[in-house]
Amino acid sequence: MPSDKSKKSSYRFQIDSKFRRSSGRAAPGSIERLQYLESLVNELCVTKVLDYKQQIVANLGNFAHDPRNCPHLIGLDVHLILIEVIREYLQLVSTNPSEKRTSDYLKLISLAVAGICNLVTSSQTIRLQLSHKSQDISPLFNVIQYPLVDPECLANCLTIFINICAPSVHLQEQNCVYFEPNCSTTAFTSTVKTQFPVVVTFARNILSGSITSEDPRLQTLSKIFLVDSFRHSYVCLKNHIRLCYASRHCSNIDVTTSNNSYRLNSTYASALVTPFSPSTTILEKPTQSKVLTPARRTQKPRSLVGWIGVWAVLSKARLTGLVVSTALAGCALAAPSPLVCEAFLAHPAGSLFALVVGTTLTSASANSINQIMEVQYDALMKRTQMRPLVRKLISPVGASVFASITATLGLAILYTGTNSLVASLAAANILLYTCVYTPLKRVSQVNTWVGSVVGAIPPIMGWAAATGSIDFGSFVLASLLYTWQFPHFMALSWLARNEYDRAGYVMTSIVAPQRARTVALRHSLTTTAVCFLASNGINWVGGLATAPFNIALIYYSWRFYRAPLENQGLVKAEARRLFRTSLIHLPLVMSVLLICSFCGTPVA
Repeated sequence: MPSDKSKKSSYRFQIDSKFRRSSGRAAPGSIERLQYLESLVNELCVTKVLDYKQQIVANLGNFAHDPRNCPHLIGLDVHLILIEVIREYLQLVSTNPSEKRTSDYLKLISLAVAGICNLVTSSQTIRLQLSHKSQDISPLFNVIQYPLVDPECLANCLTIFINICAPSVHLQEQNCVYFEPNCSTTAFTSTVKTQFPVVVTFARNILSGSITSEDPRLQTLSKIFLVDSFRHSYVCLKNHIRLCYASRHCSNIDVTTSNNSYRLNSTYASALVTPFSPSTTILEKPTQSKVLTPARRTQKPRSLVGWIGVWAVLSKARLTGLVVSTALAGCALAAPSPLVCEAFLAHPAGSLFALVVGTTLTSASANSINQIMEVQYDALMKRTQMRPLVRKLISPVGASVFASITATLGLAILYTGTNSLVASLAAANILLYTCVYTPLKRVSQVNTWVGSVVGAIPPIMGWAAATGSIDFGSFVLASLLYTWQFPHFMALSWLARNEYDRAGYVMTSIVAPQRARTVALRHSLTTTAVCFLASNGINWVGGLATAPFNIALIYYSWRFYRAPLENQGLVKAEARRLFRTSLIHLPLVMSVLLICSFCGTPVA
């Protein structure tokens, strides 16, 4: 029997099934395939898990083997990302060769080199880009000189250089530094030596026996690189096409050297046919994608609008909007009652404005502190890996300043614009969310129950803003929010249970899967009881009017509960249906209760 640890690792680094299914069905070059590749690139750029990086790099390399995927891969700058992976991890290996994970680092480097090799052999566009911007492939020079690299990786490196140096790559290129009339017959040989002296030296050492290898392919590839490529120059002579090296006659040369190579700029693509690359006449045009390149991913905003976007994500704008709406609902539920205080009646618009602004700011502060505390874990989850702290769009110090300012302003506005009770509830909720709920997520599944209390406090704040006190009516909507969160979050945590597990969170859906489904069903039933309890303070019409929505919530909770655990696909599908139902359920039920409170007996 496999251990729990092995079972856990078997699904820890799997791509979401939705993307696996779509990639399996999607045709190369389709929008669905592009979306899947975008998800892979996003995960590769933000994840810190080495095993996960290896799987993603291997997947990208496999897609690169099909030329039809190359336009998407070029548009996503996959070749540059893979080169950056090689650069980063080769530096780690070189600076500390005794590192325990050296073998894992070398495996990742080998996978990245193989991916670039597939891209180069499949795409003429990539061949031209790398041959004319050879500083981009400088990490490959270091790879072939590193003694611990396996022969497979070295063979892939040589294959890359054979493809980008082959004369047929540049044969029809206009104004290329490799072509010039009336040049010497040895010009092309000089060019290759000038471009890649490290590779030439390596190939000669392989042929001379100075470097021994058990892989016979290295001998063959070295011979092709040193001999067969140059032989093509004599064929060109018969057709009055000369191959030359950089000279004053070539107009588009940047002669600044970098990493033993010249930076050459030219942009023409023609097909390459060699024993090591597929024949393809596909016209490759990079796909314009919305995915962020590595440079833009960490680029800080340069305008006020950009910073507002960062602050909105830091504040979890959608969650903050839900918090504000429930606070307003609590205030609206109390408005028609005889318990409304004189201060609210004197300035209702000002009190509502203070409630909205103050609640928004305090919620933004709590959510920002939460992201500061969890930034290292957010990087491990797909649903949180694009947050600004993970992408380093804002520093932890900057986020702390933002959280402090919003908390101070929010509490001050609530205190002066409503009353001290509302400000105290907001302060208590910030502390409960940041000091209890957030750390508890990594300790116990009880965090869900604590988090539900956090979500139930905003309606009480709204009630207190209108009445200046906490009465029975304030707990009606609070109880609804408390019970509703269980089917909602149990479904959500089931959908993201692999990611939560990978990040180290202790969720009921992970430690006790059946209990998670039981809790979702139990609290769906409780939600119905709460709605009828609320109708006791309004009228019975309210309880009956909410019945269809409650029945729908119970129905999908029951389906989620009854789905066999052995069929994980079915359970996940039912969890998704329950999650979507819960999103519709809450606003509809709140709307019905509010309408009935104005049309019926005021809540007392």
